[in-house]
Amino acid sequence: MVRTVRVEPGDSLAYREDDWLDALVTVESGELELVMACGRSCFFQPGDLLWLQGLPLASLRNRGEEPTVLQAASRNPELR
Repeated sequence: MVRTVRVEPGDSLAYREDDWLDALVTVESGELELVMACGRSCFFQPGDLLWLQGLPLASLRNRGEEPTVLQAASRNPELR
């Protein structure tokens, strides 16, 4: 199963682990900032692959000037 997540410039998404279960995430375009619960951040760019499950994250943020597009690919829930 593949789903697309779009974060507009200046917007952020609250991190919910259930949204990213078993998903390999690709940054397709834009810039992605992962904000950790402690306040630190990590930055990613197009082509980067991420595993977001089990991380102490607070949010996913777009600090760039263009939309950030993520592709999240995961197994069919019935096959987990």
